[in-house]
Amino acid sequence: MSIVCVLSAEGVHQEFKQIVKMAEELRRQWVMRRMALGVEEVLAQGDVDPKSGDDMDPSEASETINERVLRHLEEQRLADERRRAEEKEKRDAERALEKARKAAERRVKQEERRAALKEQKEEEARKEQEEERLKDEAEAERRKIAEVKEAERQVLIEKARQEKERKAEEERKRIAEMDAKAAAAAGIGDEDSSDDDNLPAGFNADFF
Repeated sequence: MSIVCVLSAEGVHQEFKQIVKMAEELRRQWVMRRMALGVEEVLAQGDVDPKSGDDMDPSEASETINERVLRHLEEQRLADERRRAEEKEKRDAERALEKARKAAERRVKQEERRAALKEQKEEEARKEQEEERLKDEAEAERRKIAEVKEAERQVLIEKARQEKERKAEEERKRIAEMDAKAAAAAGIGDEDSSDDDNLPAGFNADFF
């Protein structure tokens, strides 16, 4: 007697099916041999059919037993086929459920990735908008500072111009006063006033 326990047929399903089919065929042959030995014993003893209770011809008894054996084997084969079909349906259903579960998980992961990617893009867009806003504010502040500096520079230029004009006016007044004082000190009369009128401003003929 040999006993084999298969824990997993992963990767060798075809070979496993062949082995199972071979084992079933050997089992059927063994049963047929055992039943044939039983038929020979019955024929040798001239036994009767247990169902009918009548004496039977050995050939008829052998045929009846063979029919029983064949019917039993056929029933067993059909039962095994039904069992394998049920197991296959069960496995197919489990595979379908597992496939559906994995598909659902993949869809969930894809949706999560899409949501994460969308959120990332929105965050990048918000950052770009914030950077643009800060750049615009900085540029506006720079222009404002430049305008203020330019206005201050213009004010300083205007003040300098006014101060220069004031100093020039003061210098003219001082020169005029000096000329007037020099003329008074020279004692120039009215008779010479006609000649002095032809002279340039600030020029005194008495110095020459």
